Amino acid sequence: AGGEHEASAAKIIIPTSLANAVADVQSLESRFYLRRRLVVGNEARLLKAEEAATLPLLTGQPPTHEWRLYVRPWVPPGRREAALTAARTEWARLLRTITLHLHPSYAPQQQVTLSLSEAEAGIVRYGWGEFPVRLELVFWDTQRNKPVEHVHQLRLSHVHGHGQTMQPGAEHILDVDLDRHTELKPLEEQEEDDDSQASWLRPE
Repeated sequence: AGGEHEASAAKIIIPTSLANAVADVQSLESRFYLRRRLVVGNEARLLKAEEAATLPLLTGQPPTHEWRLYVRPWVPPGRREAALTAARTEWARLLRTITLHLHPSYAPQQQVTLSLSEAEAGIVRYGWGEFPVRLELVFWDTQRNKPVEHVHQLRLSHVHGHGQTMQPGAEHILDVDLDRHTELKPLEEQEEDDDSQASWLRPE
């Protein structure tokens, strides 16, 4: 019975390079799990001295960078718009929240809980150092999928020169294996969503 189904740990796969991510994700699935991908990354820009002077100190030091951390659905190259719309719909019905655990120096705002759409837009902060950000993914179907944790290393060192636009810091793929019998969150009058977009999640 559904009530007796014990939640299994949604498995995290070691992140692979974006350059090697073209392989068909579904070909990597098993008869027990369905694999879905997210992209976790950050970008940053070096602050000008006059900008940094207007910002509060962090652990006694002025910030040197503005950074943005984001989580978004992965889609195959060359199939951006239609595939991204479908992926967003699927993930919205799979993933309830993403909680970001920042460095303690960001207290009391060191823990930020977001929806996927909010995480895709990203959070923007100011800082002076690199640190590991712990991500906690919570799914709608808690009976079949336990929360998943993942660590993203925030990178600022690749950013050179002052500018108004963010520059790439670090980005990688996060593969998550979900129980094949996972139940999707109901559409709840989302007129734009087509239930057929989630057909990959229905057990045969």
